[in-house]
Amino acid sequence: MADPFSKYGIDHLSVSSLNLYAAEPARWVAKYLFSIDDAGGPRMWRGNAVEAGLNQALAGESDVVAFNAAAANFALATGG
Repeated sequence: MADPFSKYGIDHLSVSSLNLYAAEPARWVAKYLFSIDDAGGPRMWRGNAVEAGLNQALAGESDVVAFNAAAANFALATGG
């Protein structure tokens, strides 16, 4: 019997992949069969915003510039 997953480039099924399928089968199909990934969620958006602010702070910019970079990044990700 041929491996049905090789057609989609799936070499193995990880625990996280199986957990995703158990929780949200449609999302699993979109992600692994059609290569459509979601835009993340609030945790990822906050993390990316913090990273944008830290990048500015570590580059020597002022706290205001760093905060504005983080706020702009978060607004862009959330549509607000």
